[in-house]
Parts: sequence; structure tokens; C-alpha cells
Amino acid sequence: MHWNSYYMMGQFAEKHLNKDQVLNILDVGSMEVVDSGTYRPIFDVPAWTYTGCDMAAGDNVDVVINSPYHLPFAKNTFDVVITGQVFEHVEFFWELATEIARVVKPGGYLCIIVPSTGQVHRFPVDCWRFYEDGMKAIAKWIGFDVLEARVDENSCWKDAILIAKKP
Repeated sequence: MHWNSYYMMGQFAEKHLNKDQVLNILDVGSMEVVDSGTYRPIFDVPAWTYTGCDMAAGDNVDVVINSPYHLPFAKNTFDVVITGQVFEHVEFFWELATEIARVVKPGGYLCIIVPSTGQVHRFPVDCWRFYEDGMKAIAKWIGFDVLEARVDENSCWKDAILIAKKP
């Protein structure tokens, strides 16, 4: 992850999450890659429980998943699901979005951060770039209400962010 992605995720947490409310948070694609940092410090709040999941064991991974299209959690488990710098590496991102929607509680939040530009960076594949309309389309696909969808034109990757809420 790069500094702008971390900053954007921090802004999401600051604006939308209550530090006094008990929250169960899932980070999809949580592994720290090459000392790049993780979102965990943002969510290190006494009332919050953070779970990181990824396709392989590693730093910041609490749960190893076999497929991004089948999360090993019950329906309506999490108050918040975050994912940053992941959707561009998922061949069928709409399937992952559908699976994420399944595990978010009604009234829960989804925050996706993903590049809209930048060089190819396979991990193990690099399939997509996203813009504001694409982020809104993801929310529409899974039936979530868009709270924010935009591209940060000032960052090196021109990160796109979607903040959405499950009705």
C-alpha cells in the first residue's frame, strides 16, 4: 500500500466510524507486502475488532481464504468491510463485491480503495483500473447506497474510493 491509500482509509474511519461503538471490521486483502504497511493501525481502537484475511499466510493475515469469491464468514457478520489495493488484482471483482456484500451487516459500511492509473503490478495478476462511475457501478451491483465515490487526482495512483452503506 502507498501513503495516499492509508490516508484515504484513515479519512473514511474518521468521518464514518464511531470510536465508542463496538464494531467488527474485516480487511479483505490484508497482507503486508514488502514492508508497505497495513490499515490495522487505523482500526486499532479498543471497541473495534479487526480481522485481516488474504489468500496466503503472512504479516497481518488472521484468516487465510481459499478463494476471494467465498469468504469463510456467516452472512451479516461484519459492521465494516474494507479493502484497499485489491480489486485490481481480482479477475472477477464483481464476484468478490457480491461476496463482501453477503458478509456486511444491514447498516454496515464498505470502503474500497483502488487505483485508477499506474503501471502494471501483477500480484499475481493485474486486471483492472477504476473510476468514479465504476465505483458507483459496484455499489449498484451489490445494492449498497453510495456515500462517496471519487478519484483523488493528486495521488500517484489516482486512487478511486467507494464508501457505501448496506441498506
